[in-house]
Parts: sequence; C-alpha cells; structure tokens
Amino acid sequence: MGDKLNNIKGLTLIEVLASIVLLSIVIVSFMSLFPQMTLMNNKTEENLQSANVGKELLVELKKLTYESIKNGNNLPITNISIDKNSNPILIEGTYKSVKVKISLYTEVDISGKIQKLHRIIIEVLDDKSTVLTSTYGYIKHN
Repeated sequence: MGDKLNNIKGLTLIEVLASIVLLSIVIVSFMSLFPQMTLMNNKTEENLQSANVGKELLVELKKLTYESIKNGNNLPITNISIDKNSNPILIEGTYKSVKVKISLYTEVDISGKIQKLHRIIIEVLDDKSTVLTSTYGYIKHN
C-alpha cells in the first residue's frame, strides 16, 4: 500500500479545477482595474489641459493693463460678455475653443511704490459650465 502512495504522478481533476478558479478570480480582479485607470487618465488629461489653458490666458492678460481688460480692449478672447457692474468684473468668453470666466477685482489688492496690482481669477469651464480649474494672478493697474 505504501507503494501506491509514493507512485502518484500528476494532478487530480479537482486540483486542476481549483487552480483554474483561482486564476480566473485573479484575472477578473485585474481586468476591473483597467476601465478605472482609463477613466482616471482621461480626467487627469482634461485637468492638465485646462490648467495649461488658464496659465496661457493669464500670461496673455498680464501683457495688458487693468483698464484695457476692464473695457474688453485687445483681449485674446472671442464671444466676450462683460459685466462691469459687478465686483469683481465678470468677463466670459472663449479662449482657444475653451469656455473661460475671468473675475477681475476692481479694488487694488497690492499697492506699492512701484506699481498697483489687481487680483484676477481665470476659471476654465467644461461644456456644462462646470469649473475644471482656477488660475489666480495679478494684473498691473496702469
């Protein structure tokens, strides 16, 4: 009888089925991660692009003065609507085919011997007007 126990070669059907079930569970759990990773990558890409658009627009606006932005002169934005009666002044439009909303504060935020600065907030919006990113900066008074 001891001879038979030492002569066992190969796997039984139950062992093979158990290993297939375990391997299937591991594969299915990894497969469920891929759609989530794709979704996160798309969201991250959208946020990075929005942040870059906001920063580019801020650089363009810093070339202008407070008065020219307030009056809508030489703005790199299309489809402009300006609400001058609010504080901050609200400017909405499209920059590089992306909807943006600019809040330009009327009061001087930083005042020094050399220059006066107004705070500005640039919000990049999606198609549903949900804020994707906000970029903060300052614009010269004159």
